[in-house]
Amino acid sequence: METPVQEQSVYSHPWIRVKQMFIPSLSILLQENLQSSTLKNDKGFSLLEVIVALLIMAGGFLAVVNLFSGSVRSVDLSGQYLKAVSLANSKMSELEIGNYLVNDKSGKFENEENYRWELNIEPYDSNLNEKDPRIQLQKILLKVLWVDNGKPRNLELATLRLNGNTYPIT
Repeated sequence: METPVQEQSVYSHPWIRVKQMFIPSLSILLQENLQSSTLKNDKGFSLLEVIVALLIMAGGFLAVVNLFSGSVRSVDLSGQYLKAVSLANSKMSELEIGNYLVNDKSGKFENEENYRWELNIEPYDSNLNEKDPRIQLQKILLKVLWVDNGKPRNLELATLRLNGNTYPIT
């Protein structure tokens, strides 16, 4: 909507007159632009909307990073337990080959400085233990111990051993 330009010539200089002719035109254009921009403001995002969206995205990103770091710690811990189980099985096989006759009840594993082992052999309470046939059950308990970030960790592997003579039933 075009309005006629009002000319107010207070001065007789031509540059000032031209300047006075454009100033009302610009103010009219600005007013029309403000009126039309209130209707067309739905096309973009305000600064507040952008900041809130970025905060929500940052919160989601931090949650994902926290989950990822927790899963990395879990994988590391499960790897440590897997190594402890492997070492315990290896030591238990070594003890079985030697018929559980050992001089040391504790020690360290070769090539694994962070892991150590403790052995406990004691009688196992059972109704099968009788003095006549001289059969006694023993409980063999092997503990594997290590430290993870200042926290002591352990794994126990237990088995039963028959100590004595066995005779086939005829």
